Amino acid sequence: RWWLSQALRERGDTVDAIGEYRWLVRNAPERSDAIIADLHALVDQHQEPELAHRVLADIYRRRGDSARASRHAALSLQSRKRG
Repeated sequence: RWWLSQALRERGDTVDAIGEYRWLVRNAPERSDAIIADLHALVDQHQEPELAHRVLADIYRRRGDSARASRHAALSLQSRKRG
């Protein structure tokens, strides 16, 4: 699933790539650091920032980092309002 997410992202299928990242967050937590880096890159490129922030919030919540989880949840809502 990791390689699928990478291929989808490279092809420009950002929503599908984020769907794969979600699966990986739940089933392959050892990939979290790489997923975080990819999601931040998507946000920086203004590609599906609402979804990217939502998955980042989930990762940080699972790690017990409530401050970062809350920050990304708020950024997700802000992105939705702008979009």
